[in-house]
Amino acid sequence: MFQEQGVKPYFASEPGIGRAAGEWIGAKGLAGVGADNFAVECHPPDGGGGIGPVHRRVIRDFGCYLMEMLDLDALAADRVHEFMFVAAPLAITGGIGSPINPLAIC
Repeated sequence: MFQEQGVKPYFASEPGIGRAAGEWIGAKGLAGVGADNFAVECHPPDGGGGIGPVHRRVIRDFGCYLMEMLDLDALAADRVHEFMFVAAPLAITGGIGSPINPLAIC
């Protein structure tokens, strides 16, 4: 579908975590959350509020990393449910985001 229609339908909506899940993440003190979509949070955001309310709350207020576009297909196909996750970001002085090299060590 996206090859014929372009990227607009792809970026129009997607499932993901909402505000309640963001609050749960903060309450649990999670260090990071990853997903295989482009925003981790749902789009458009639940309850409105513009783009990225979960990003702002989770990253800014809770210090939790959000990792987008993780390729989880191989882990799911192999039924891998537990592993050590290592994410090595680039050392960018003053940076607020970075590509990572994610590793799942089984």
